Amino acid sequence: MWNSAEFKRASFNDNGYLGYKDEDMPLLEKYANKNSLEGKGGFITDFLGIRHSLQNWGELYKGQDGRRFGNIPVPDDGFHAETIEYVSCFTSIENAGSTYTMFELGAGWGPWMSIAGVAAKTRGGGGGKNRKNHIGVEGEHNKIPLIKRHLTENGLRPASDEPTAFLDNVHTTIYDGVINATGKDVAFPVVNVDAYGASLAANTALRRTMPMKTVKGYSFNAISRGYDIIDFVHLDLQGYEMELLESCIKIFSKKVKYLFIGTHTRKIEGDLVEFLYNHGWTLLREQPCVVQWPKTDPGSFVNVTVKDGGQFWKNRSI
Repeated sequence: MWNSAEFKRASFNDNGYLGYKDEDMPLLEKYANKNSLEGKGGFITDFLGIRHSLQNWGELYKGQDGRRFGNIPVPDDGFHAETIEYVSCFTSIENAGSTYTMFELGAGWGPWMSIAGVAAKTRGGGGGKNRKNHIGVEGEHNKIPLIKRHLTENGLRPASDEPTAFLDNVHTTIYDGVINATGKDVAFPVVNVDAYGASLAANTALRRTMPMKTVKGYSFNAISRGYDIIDFVHLDLQGYEMELLESCIKIFSKKVKYLFIGTHTRKIEGDLVEFLYNHGWTLLREQPCVVQWPKTDPGSFVNVTVKDGGQFWKNRSI
């Protein structure tokens, strides 16, 4: 009973904004891997059967070594993402045509490339017979091998050092650099490979305190040029989301069907709602970030966020 979706929905209260609805439960159940897949040492295994290497996080999840999360991710998956992210990804797969194309902007170790890849391959789009395009952009150079290894471990990419690779009907492309408004090379924080949170946003703590390095920049207009329709974009740039969208909203509104945005401040959330609504988008689900005001001056409005949020959008013109 304690692990049931019904109990979790009833007991979990995040200011009334869960980011999902009861009607989403059948969708999550549809994509669950109900086979007797066992956990594996050195990995966390999620409810889709995807293996996530503990090397991705250093000591953070050391106590979860070999664990299998078999239940649907309500109110979250137990280690990585909330329900709203899975609902957005699976909805995009359900509504895809003969080709499924997704972008993970701010890819980390490539979790959403793999989640969308495995889900589309095993459950959506004619049982994986149709072509799948999975494109990731990651600014921390040392995370690029993590993405390649992660996709290979989960049957989505051959073992290859090349940025572009094909396996069966899955086409993966990994950009070593940052997605930004100009497409020009820019300064980016130097962080450990198992650290997350580096951003181009000027007011983040990392950008103010960490050493910087120059990394290659890519514009969304350039990397999306070869795709007429993009079914899903997972966008999590640690505070730079608004600046990016302002630079490429025309191409987003022309090509992108569904968009998930990780949010990091209340200001960003309000700006996104006004901006995207005015450009023809509908907010399907939201989970506002949680803020907590300290007793002393936090130093920045960014620093009061204690839990990130998310928004799931549908393009009204496609």
